[in-house]
Amino acid sequence: MMMLLVQMVATMINKKLIQCLYLAMACLSLLLASCDGGLFGTGDGTNNNIMIEGEAGSTTDGMNEGEDTGSTDGTTTGATDGDTTGETQMSTVDNSMPTTESFDNMLPGGQNAAPQMRVVNLTQLNVQVSVNDNPVINELLPQQDSGRVELPVDAAQLLFSDVATLSMDDSVAFHTIEPFNAAEFSITTIIMRPDDATSNIGFITLTTQSESTSPSTALVRLVQATSLGDINSSSTITLVATQPNNSGSDVNFEGLSYVTQKTDYADVLPGTYSLTDANNRFASESITIEAGHVYTLVINSNMAPALRAIDDSQ
Repeated sequence: MMMLLVQMVATMINKKLIQCLYLAMACLSLLLASCDGGLFGTGDGTNNNIMIEGEAGSTTDGMNEGEDTGSTDGTTTGATDGDTTGETQMSTVDNSMPTTESFDNMLPGGQNAAPQMRVVNLTQLNVQVSVNDNPVINELLPQQDSGRVELPVDAAQLLFSDVATLSMDDSVAFHTIEPFNAAEFSITTIIMRPDDATSNIGFITLTTQSESTSPSTALVRLVQATSLGDINSSSTITLVATQPNNSGSDVNFEGLSYVTQKTDYADVLPGTYSLTDANNRFASESITIEAGHVYTLVINSNMAPALRAIDDSQ
């Protein structure tokens, strides 16, 4: 009787042990199945949720936003692990390093009592221009001229923003002119150019005349918007008379360079001229000068044609 009782107890213990063993094996199977590549890393080991920290921020999808170099030509250098770098051309401008300047225009150059402004966009950006935070040019496309825009008399600040970034929460103007003081009857011309010296967006801000000194002559000035191969070299650029005019004389503009980027207005007799560079850095361009008009001739060799004529009379 005692032996029978012992055998029954042993059988029950064995059954419990077998059940526990089965349960343990099932748990182990579930644990192995949940591991990517197995317990000892025999799979591909990919983890799509690794946090990679970048200087411009962090992501959770395995992509590093990269390190922003502060360039405003849309070139960004991004390092994924601190060892490799790559450049990506973009149509946006970096807002993390905005530039500023101040400008006073007390020259009464026009006939309109309200101050006026013209913006010439020689960059590849779509640009919005605001006065005192109120847009006055909603979108100025690349290589476009805004024409004259009337400004409020209390204009004190000009803001230039990349249209592509306006929807971003942290969007800021990439260039600010403040304080900006424009007198009545004044005209301000602003030329945006790719800055060959710093890889940023450069600004050439000018006081502008709209009337010539004599109805029988014109006023002409030159602006060099690109480096023409060397930011430090200067040259004499000449308007060569190609057809008979009142005097048949040429007009020289000396000392123009990427740094000394503009000349004063010069009186020019009407006629057809060829704009030539003494150093042959760009092909000669033909232009017709009309009496009573005022011209700003922009040398922009990055585009064809190399010469852009702005009629400041209009």
